[in-house]
Amino acid sequence: MSFIKNMFSTPTPPPAPNAGAIAAAQGAANEDVARTTARLNRADTYTPFGSVTFTDQGDDKYRIDQTLSPNQQAISDQQESLGLGMGNLANARLGQIDQGALNYGGIQDFQQNMDRSGLAAIPGASDFDAARQSAEDAAFNNVWGRLGTQFADEESSLSNDLANRGITMGSDAYGREFDRFNQRKNDARTQAAYGAIGEGRQAFNNLFANQMQARQQQAAELGGDLQLANLGRQQAIQDRMTLRAQPMNELAAILQGSPAVNVPQQQPMAGVNVAAPNILGAQSLASNVASNQFNQQMGQQNAAIGALGSLGAARMYKGFG
Repeated sequence: MSFIKNMFSTPTPPPAPNAGAIAAAQGAANEDVARTTARLNRADTYTPFGSVTFTDQGDDKYRIDQTLSPNQQAISDQQESLGLGMGNLANARLGQIDQGALNYGGIQDFQQNMDRSGLAAIPGASDFDAARQSAEDAAFNNVWGRLGTQFADEESSLSNDLANRGITMGSDAYGREFDRFNQRKNDARTQAAYGAIGEGRQAFNNLFANQMQARQQQAAELGGDLQLANLGRQQAIQDRMTLRAQPMNELAAILQGSPAVNVPQQQPMAGVNVAAPNILGAQSLASNVASNQFNQQMGQQNAAIGALGSLGAARMYKGFG
């Protein structure tokens, strides 16, 4: 009878999956995997410059300790001392920097215009009249002094020659001979005068050129003085700018100089990845197995019930017969 009872009792279906419990279990597994991965990837590092070590502080906290080698620690201590000294020196230099505008006091203004008050005046046409006339007179007297004596001798010789030839004074022949003589004498005098005028003009030109050259020389010297004054002004400004920039240059040099310390770093290593267990997949697999068992039991029960039904019908048919 118990067999029949069990045959007709409905199998108990598998319980529905508890999503909250599965999620909590998966979360806990993920946290454990994260802790394990973190622990495996925190490898201590030891180098010639020092070490990097990890210390578990509990509650998923780690302390990183960087320890320098004795030599590197000595360099670090020196650097800190040097940095402190340089900082104090830099602060001192900072106080010496002139933060105001560049002071041009005492520097002469830029010279643009030349002072021509000291230049010799440009000579005019009448400035050398006396010198020209003196040169003309000297040249004429020099030439005519010789020619005058020569013509006086010729005049005396001509008079004697005419007298010896019987040509008397006042005759036409006498007049013609002296007309030719006087014409030649006047031509020579005129030629001497023209030559003297040329000498006077040359003296004028020389004096004019000399004075203009002297004026140009004075102008060149004034221009040179003007250029030197402006160069001096530029140099004075450059000197002040150099003095103004000196504290800044020293400050920059101070800030740049410091020895380097090789701080040990954790060396790169291949990361360790730990996979979390697939709790949801395992639960799904277990649920599928339980469902398959339940379906199999239900199938067996239905088959048994069907067989009993067929057997009962056959007996009833035989009894009626």
